[in-house]
Amino acid sequence: MKPFVPTPAAPIECPPRSPGSALEAYLARLYVDEKVRARFLFDPRNEARRAGLEPSECDDLARLDCVGLELAARSYAAKRKRKSVA
Repeated sequence: MKPFVPTPAAPIECPPRSPGSALEAYLARLYVDEKVRARFLFDPRNEARRAGLEPSECDDLARLDCVGLELAARSYAAKRKRKSVA
């Protein structure tokens, strides 16, 4: 099986509703969307910028614990799967 190689995508639309909501919406996408997460892990700062986040938010996300992000995403996916079966 060939490894997933992220490809550039159109800008991610995360319309701000209040201060910080664009960041929260993007974090939610990182947890649930494998392709968005793969692109982010490949180039965190630029993907955060493409999502329309503030420069300081992009810098913060670039320092995100990538292993923790992946573990959390897998955990949330397992929970969603269990809920859908129940």
